Amino acid sequence: MIPCFSLMLAFKIKHKTQEEIGRILDELERKLGRYFYILFHKAIPDNGGEFTDFLILETSIYKDLEKRLKVYYTHTYASYEKPHIENNHILLRWLIKKGYDITLLSSNDILSIINRLNNYPRPTKEYKTTLQLLEEKLGYEILELLDLHHIPIEELNMKDTILKNQERMK
Repeated sequence: MIPCFSLMLAFKIKHKTQEEIGRILDELERKLGRYFYILFHKAIPDNGGEFTDFLILETSIYKDLEKRLKVYYTHTYASYEKPHIENNHILLRWLIKKGYDITLLSSNDILSIINRLNNYPRPTKEYKTTLQLLEEKLGYEILELLDLHHIPIEELNMKDTILKNQERMK
């Protein structure tokens, strides 16, 4: 999640390993170019084993860069140290119920969920959506690079995804 925008991104991974997370960051760094360093100047991962090697997270694919981002860790059970992330997790629980096996989600499912979250108006951002803020700051190209798109508020039905997820759990 990128705090100034409340942008949330998620990706389907093959294995819950440090190397897989590094691979995703490498792909993003390559795909986003200069935008990567604007969006990802720091990372605050959770305490999962796939995030313990900060060098994998920080090391750029480009040899002339010292670091692609800085990694900061929070204390276990200290959600108050990253309130923006916790607020996004609350919204995420609207779409994916706790206990749901997220490995059943396809890449398209994940992208649909992320698009919905990023199109939800934020009271703390003058009721603008995350994508509106991102586009205002960086232009439409960044949305295209991230495969994100605007969803008109009248079409943003957060219950659709909930119902689909609950049906899968049966």
